[in-house]
Amino acid sequence: MKEFKNKVAVITGGASGIGFAIAERAAVRGMHIIIADIEQAVLDSAKAQLEVHGTTVVSSQTDVTDPQQMESLANSAIDRFGAVHLMVNNAGVGGVAGPIWETELSDWRWVLNVNMWGVIHGIHAFSKIMVRQNEGHIVNTASVAGLMTASGMGGYTVSKHAVVAMSEALYGELQTANVNVDVSVLCPSYINTNIGTSDRNRPGAVVKVDLTAEDEQKEIERKTYAKKFFDEIGMSPSEVADKVFNAIENRDFYILTHSEGTKEKVKNRMNSILNNINPPILSSGDFPLSE
Repeated sequence: MKEFKNKVAVITGGASGIGFAIAERAAVRGMHIIIADIEQAVLDSAKAQLEVHGTTVVSSQTDVTDPQQMESLANSAIDRFGAVHLMVNNAGVGGVAGPIWETELSDWRWVLNVNMWGVIHGIHAFSKIMVRQNEGHIVNTASVAGLMTASGMGGYTVSKHAVVAMSEALYGELQTANVNVDVSVLCPSYINTNIGTSDRNRPGAVVKVDLTAEDEQKEIERKTYAKKFFDEIGMSPSEVADKVFNAIENRDFYILTHSEGTKEKVKNRMNSILNNINPPILSSGDFPLSE
């Protein structure tokens, strides 16, 4: 896609972080925008900020884990604009850290429902529109964790590997069908977003009023540390958005925010497979920081 003015972009997880930065780039380029997010207050704020750029902005409180809500999002986009040219399946959560044998099934369901099924629902609802149009670009947000394996965060790693594989399969199918719809998979490393506190949006999340003073302080410290960590070492979402639009213009499939470090991790993993060597033992601390 080379021309963006008056084209239509739909972005899930679009009210903050990477999603908002992509929406802002789309607005600057003159696109009509639908931002979908689960947090209404943040949606309202994001919509107001995007409208400053003089483009049409629609906000939709949407739970990507619900296929009916995603179908409604697609239908409302067509009803309002008649087409969708860019679909960014960006909504995601960080998951729960810890060994797989200690991970509750409810934790698996939460992470997979958002990170994997959310993308499935987005592809299912919007790819049909683009195929009919014979025009469009789909961007699926995975992670560097979809290209390497991080111990201690099994659910997140599994969900992001699934998004990479799904994106590759979709790309192959569209190419085989000779349809003018492109696909990209975004594989970011550490980005300055609020993903470290994504459990705030977990279904059934409640404020624990029976915490001891000590436990409450630990919870405050955990959230403070997570924010400080991403603030200090994370790439800015605006830099990621620039890389995304560069990939859309050049029809690139893989979008690596930390290209040098990510390629090294992929190379090491592939060497293990090709040489029948046991896989490298890595954690989130091994996510690349070099661009």
